[in-house]
Amino acid sequence: MDALVPAAWFAGVVVFLWLFIWIAFRLIRWAKSGSKGASLLGWGMGLPAAGINPLPPPQQQIEEVTRDIQGRKNSDASDPDE
Repeated sequence: MDALVPAAWFAGVVVFLWLFIWIAFRLIRWAKSGSKGASLLGWGMGLPAAGINPLPPPQQQIEEVTRDIQGRKNSDASDPDE
């Protein structure tokens, strides 16, 4: 009976890995299909992270970069050789 224990563990690990890989492939194919469920899952995964670091609108980013560039040009800390 003791000789079958390692064989049972090995068979269990092989079956677990096979099922894990099979489920992963199925989930990838499901997500690539572009179904409504896949998009809702993506939105649901993104919602908790949205409050942590929300991105400003592109126009606001452009205005901030422009202000930063103007501030660097007008600052007294610039190199006197320039």
